[in-house]
Amino acid sequence: MIELRSLLCAEGIVRDVVTNNITVYNIIEEIGSVGFPLFLKKIFVFFVLNRTIEDDTEIEFDVKIINNEELLYESTVKADFQGKNRTRIIIKFDGIAVSSPGELIVIVERNGKEYGKYMIKVNHLMEPPTIEEEPIAEESNK
Repeated sequence: MIELRSLLCAEGIVRDVVTNNITVYNIIEEIGSVGFPLFLKKIFVFFVLNRTIEDDTEIEFDVKIINNEELLYESTVKADFQGKNRTRIIIKFDGIAVSSPGELIVIVERNGKEYGKYMIKVNHLMEPPTIEEEPIAEESNK
């Protein structure tokens, strides 16, 4: 039985080619913006899958990104276990436009069954403060 062990979103994920270790930095749990749409320049989705020996070594998953009820992205991702019982999937997005505050949800599913989801809170921030400058009185040189 296929099992999703981990799912997260971050600003950066690096896989070391020598050690095969994964480094995740700036995990995204909450974002905010004064205005919408909000453009996320770069976002990574990372998940870990486990399988039993009876499961196929290559399977397909559907990955969706939803902002409230609006589908922003949907694609099929191929997971190749390469004969092992675990595999890691890293997906890089070079830009996602979040149209409104609420929730940004990443869903991983297979054959219509949801295996997991990751929710990011999207906040509408107050307008930034404005600075009002008063004219500076000039000193007279006497």
